[in-house]
Amino acid sequence: MAGARGPGPIDPPPPRGGGWLARLYERLHAREDSEHEQALIRLVVICGMYAFMAAAPFPPAERPWILWWSSVVFAPAFVVSLGIF
Repeated sequence: MAGARGPGPIDPPPPRGGGWLARLYERLHAREDSEHEQALIRLVVICGMYAFMAAAPFPPAERPWILWWSSVVFAPAFVVSLGIF
C-alpha cells in the first residue's frame, strides 16, 4: 500500500465521482495500518465458513441445531469484523 504518499505502482485508481464507494476508498486508502485488510479477510473467511456449514450434508434431525450454533459463533465474529473494517 502506498499510504499517505499517494498511489503506488500496483494500487488501483480511485473510483470516480463522490459517492459512497469513493468515500470508502479514500477512508481505507488514508490508513497507514493494515488492520482493515485483515478485517476484510476475516469477513471473507467467516462468510465462507458459514456457507460451508449451511451447505454441509448434516442429518436432518441435527441440521437446525448445528445451524443455530454456527450462527451463534459466526454472527458476533462478523459484527466485530465489520466494526474493525
